[in-house]
Amino acid sequence: MSISDSLRLADLEATVAALAARTAALEDMVVDTRAFCEARQGAGTPTGVAGGLDCKPLSQRPSSEPVDDTVMAGVIEALETGQSIRGAAQTLNLDRNKVARLRQRAIAEGRFIVSPA
Repeated sequence: MSISDSLRLADLEATVAALAARTAALEDMVVDTRAFCEARQGAGTPTGVAGGLDCKPLSQRPSSEPVDDTVMAGVIEALETGQSIRGAAQTLNLDRNKVARLRQRAIAEGRFIVSPA
């Protein structure tokens, strides 16, 4: 193994260790949030946003921002004609990231079918 390979490996190991530490911290936050919400519900306190935490059951939370169906239809039509995400964004005067998100949502809803490459 060359010196540069050894340095890359050490850098990757450090990155993996940092990600593991972040993951552990996030898992602790999830546990703390669940405990807070469960204690709040157990005390008979109504569910909702408290202390910056949303304790509503997932089924009651909005999954995403509602989108005007005409915008979604325009994105689907542009993509079905073969335009790229960037091209569709320019044509529709939308942000490229919004077009990409709408594409993913259309795929998830079965409104836009992507053939395997």
